[in-house]
Amino acid sequence: MSEFDGINDVTPSDEAVESADSYAETVTAEESSTAEETAAGYEASGQDASYASFSGSDYSSASYTESAEEPEDGASVFAIIALVCGILSILCCCTRILSLIAAVAAIVLGIVSINKQEKMKGMAIAGIACGGVGLLLSVISLIFGAIGASALRELDPDLLEDYVEKIENL
Repeated sequence: MSEFDGINDVTPSDEAVESADSYAETVTAEESSTAEETAAGYEASGQDASYASFSGSDYSSASYTESAEEPEDGASVFAIIALVCGILSILCCCTRILSLIAAVAAIVLGIVSINKQEKMKGMAIAGIACGGVGLLLSVISLIFGAIGASALRELDPDLLEDYVEKIENL
């Protein structure tokens, strides 16, 4: 037998139930008297008393909690930024350096977002995927750019002038 056996068998005492009931009656009586006073004020001013039930509500006592969809640590912001950076890295793959920076940022922020939360994993994964594609395109662009630059250096300047003259004569 453990120390937790029978823990669900606890029932509230009669005193606790009576106390809760009297508190509920007190709160209900206070709310109805407030509504009656508000309705009387509306009638005295010549306005329709049916609006009293709406304006007499006490919204200051309502307890608001944070939404379960929004993480407290701001990890959803990281997921959104990761996706934006990933898309930007794909669109700017020809600019090479900007694309590399955006792709690395997308991958890092996506991983951080996944580690911090569980709600927006899809957006973080999409950011990582777009960042990976952008990184791959950027590296391919760097390789072709280096090959093209080395090919231009090896060309004979006279040969280039001949090509330019042929194009101008067309």
